[in-house]
Amino acid sequence: MYNNTVPRGRKPKDKGPVNFNPMGVYFDRSKTWLFALAREKKGERNKLFRLPKDQEGEFSWKQRRPVEIAFSQNTKTFEFKHVNNFQFFKGRAVHCLGMSYTRLSRSYYVLAKSKDLDNWEAGAISFDPQPQLTVIPEYKLMDHYVSLTSDDDNRSIRALKTNNFKIWSSFYPNILQAREGMFDDTRLRVISASEVPEGILLLYYARNTLPGKGSRLKVGAALLDKKNLGEILWRANHPLWEGILPAMSDPKILGTVISPAGKIKIYISPKRGELGLINFGQPLFH
Repeated sequence: MYNNTVPRGRKPKDKGPVNFNPMGVYFDRSKTWLFALAREKKGERNKLFRLPKDQEGEFSWKQRRPVEIAFSQNTKTFEFKHVNNFQFFKGRAVHCLGMSYTRLSRSYYVLAKSKDLDNWEAGAISFDPQPQLTVIPEYKLMDHYVSLTSDDDNRSIRALKTNNFKIWSSFYPNILQAREGMFDDTRLRVISASEVPEGILLLYYARNTLPGKGSRLKVGAALLDKKNLGEILWRANHPLWEGILPAMSDPKILGTVISPAGKIKIYISPKRGELGLINFGQPLFH
């Protein structure tokens, strides 16, 4: 029913980038972009670029555009070696980018906004409660924005809330837990959370390390009630996808694309410098 092919790591179609490092994928309406750190030439510093898809459906390095992110308080730009965990989502008349920013052993959650995708201004900054926050795009509950993240024990997923992206507080603890004896009886990580007609679709993965062979990744899914995130309407009892990845660490989740027909694509970076795609051939809900 689903494409069970191991995602093959690959660089963009065109030759050229040095130290290529995919950071995130953003889907807006009918267009998809890959944001990646790279050097155009050896000896240069890393820069952030936006790569569109070409007519063949592949991200094109030749059509790249440079991207700048600056703090709103001054004109100082980001040092990109300190950023990770990109998540793009649509805001009110603007594009939003949430990310982790680490300096002097401290981790912050940073929200940047842009109208043209090339020039971003980072405004809301908070101490990051977790290494990775996954905001539910264009969704509010009780007048708060909501983010899902792994709990401290990494065997459960909880919800945090905010009204300004600066202060996050507990909202729904233990929404989803690892299930003993099942495919997700291990540490859980959020892939994405999206509002669909049926509810809030949560995609997550469970990973087992295979000594000397990489990791076995298993993708799970659950449907949460829109008005009560603590209520699980449905949860898959079998992995929607599983396969072997080359690295023995967590893959970088670049972004999830859900088409109007409900088909799902998950972009990942199995290891530094590589781009992979998990493609679900049929929608979860008919």
